Amino acid sequence: MKSSVGAGLPVLSTLKELVEAGDEVRKIEGVFLGTMSFSFSSFMPVSGKGGLFSTEVKKAKELGYIKPDPQDNLNGLDVAKKLTNLARLAGLPVESLTSFPVQSLIPGELKWRFRD
Repeated sequence: MKSSVGAGLPVLSTLKELVEAGDEVRKIEGVFLGTMSFSFSSFMPVSGKGGLFSTEVKKAKELGYIKPDPQDNLNGLDVAKKLTNLARLAGLPVESLTSFPVQSLIPGELKWRFRD
Protein backbone atom coordinates (compact mmCIF):
# COMPACT_ATOMS: atom_id res chain seq x y z
CA MET A 1 0.00 0.00 0.00
CA LYS A 2 1.39 3.38 -0.95
CA SER A 3 0.11 6.61 0.50
CA SER A 4 1.61 9.90 1.58
CA VAL A 5 0.28 11.87 4.50
CA GLY A 6 0.92 15.54 5.13
CA ALA A 7 1.80 16.74 1.62
CA GLY A 8 5.51 16.74 2.35
CA LEU A 9 5.17 17.68 6.01
CA PRO A 10 7.05 15.43 8.45
CA VAL A 11 3.81 13.95 9.82
CA LEU A 12 4.76 10.28 9.56
CA SER A 13 8.26 10.66 10.95
CA THR A 14 7.03 12.89 13.78
CA LEU A 15 4.30 10.40 14.72
CA LYS A 16 6.78 7.52 14.61
CA GLU A 17 9.24 9.38 16.85
CA LEU A 18 6.50 10.23 19.37
CA VAL A 19 5.43 6.60 19.61
CA GLU A 20 9.04 5.37 19.85
CA ALA A 21 9.62 7.84 22.71
CA GLY A 22 6.72 6.28 24.59
CA ASP A 23 4.11 8.96 24.02
CA GLU A 24 0.49 7.83 23.78
CA VAL A 25 -1.37 9.10 20.73
CA ARG A 26 -4.91 9.91 21.78
CA LYS A 27 -6.21 11.71 18.73
CA ILE A 28 -5.10 12.71 15.25
CA GLU A 29 -6.96 15.54 13.54
CA GLY A 30 -6.45 17.11 10.20
CA VAL A 31 -7.44 17.46 6.60
CA PHE A 32 -6.58 14.09 5.15
CA LEU A 33 -7.11 14.97 1.53
CA GLY A 34 -6.18 18.48 0.44
CA THR A 35 -7.68 18.05 -3.01
CA MET A 36 -11.09 17.43 -1.51
CA SER A 37 -10.63 20.31 0.87
CA PHE A 38 -10.11 22.58 -2.14
CA SER A 39 -13.18 21.21 -3.91
CA PHE A 40 -15.43 21.51 -0.88
CA SER A 41 -14.27 25.01 0.04
CA SER A 42 -14.77 26.30 -3.50
CA PHE A 43 -18.08 24.41 -3.80
CA MET A 44 -19.53 26.10 -0.72
CA PRO A 45 -17.42 29.09 0.23
CA VAL A 46 -18.18 31.16 3.31
CA SER A 47 -20.23 33.51 1.13
CA GLY A 48 -22.65 30.63 0.48
CA LYS A 49 -22.56 31.10 -3.29
CA GLY A 50 -21.42 27.64 -4.27
CA GLY A 51 -21.88 26.06 -7.66
CA LEU A 52 -22.11 22.50 -8.86
CA PHE A 53 -19.77 20.07 -7.14
CA SER A 54 -18.93 18.48 -10.51
CA THR A 55 -17.80 21.91 -11.77
CA GLU A 56 -15.51 22.32 -8.77
CA VAL A 57 -14.04 18.86 -9.30
CA LYS A 58 -13.34 19.70 -12.95
CA LYS A 59 -11.72 22.98 -11.85
CA ALA A 60 -9.53 21.12 -9.34
CA LYS A 61 -8.54 18.69 -12.09
CA GLU A 62 -7.64 21.53 -14.48
CA LEU A 63 -5.52 23.17 -11.77
CA GLY A 64 -3.74 19.88 -11.06
CA TYR A 65 -5.10 19.64 -7.51
CA ILE A 66 -6.80 16.31 -8.02
CA LYS A 67 -5.65 13.03 -9.52
CA PRO A 68 -6.07 12.47 -13.28
CA ASP A 69 -9.05 10.22 -12.49
CA PRO A 70 -10.98 12.16 -9.82
CA GLN A 71 -12.61 8.95 -8.63
CA ASP A 72 -9.28 8.12 -6.98
CA ASN A 73 -9.98 11.03 -4.62
CA LEU A 74 -13.76 10.86 -4.48
CA ASN A 75 -14.18 7.17 -3.63
CA GLY A 76 -12.71 7.55 -0.12
CA LEU A 77 -10.00 4.91 -0.47
CA ASP A 78 -7.13 7.42 -0.50
CA VAL A 79 -8.22 8.76 2.88
CA ALA A 80 -8.63 5.19 4.18
CA LYS A 81 -5.04 4.41 3.10
CA LYS A 82 -3.74 7.46 4.95
CA LEU A 83 -5.74 6.61 8.07
CA THR A 84 -4.40 3.07 7.94
CA ASN A 85 -0.81 4.34 7.82
CA LEU A 86 -1.37 6.79 10.68
CA ALA A 87 -3.19 4.25 12.84
CA ARG A 88 -0.48 1.62 12.37
CA LEU A 89 2.24 4.11 13.24
CA ALA A 90 0.27 5.08 16.34
CA GLY A 91 0.36 1.43 17.38
CA LEU A 92 -3.23 0.49 16.63
CA PRO A 93 -3.86 -3.05 15.35
CA VAL A 94 -5.34 -2.05 11.99
CA GLU A 95 -5.56 -4.96 9.57
CA SER A 96 -6.36 -3.11 6.36
CA LEU A 97 -7.92 -0.01 4.93
CA THR A 98 -11.28 -1.75 5.15
CA SER A 99 -10.98 -1.32 8.93
CA PHE A 100 -12.40 2.16 8.41
CA PRO A 101 -15.88 2.95 7.14
CA VAL A 102 -15.50 4.32 3.62
CA GLN A 103 -18.25 6.11 1.78
CA SER A 104 -17.73 7.19 -1.79
CA LEU A 105 -18.81 10.67 -2.81
CA ILE A 106 -19.80 9.25 -6.18
CA PRO A 107 -23.25 7.70 -6.36
CA GLY A 108 -23.18 4.27 -8.00
CA GLU A 109 -25.03 5.42 -11.10
CA LEU A 110 -22.45 8.16 -11.73
CA LYS A 111 -19.25 6.12 -11.44
CA TRP A 112 -16.84 6.63 -14.32
CA ARG A 113 -18.58 9.85 -15.49
CA PHE A 114 -15.69 12.09 -14.40
CA ARG A 115 -13.26 10.59 -16.89
CA ASP A 116 -12.53 12.52 -20.05
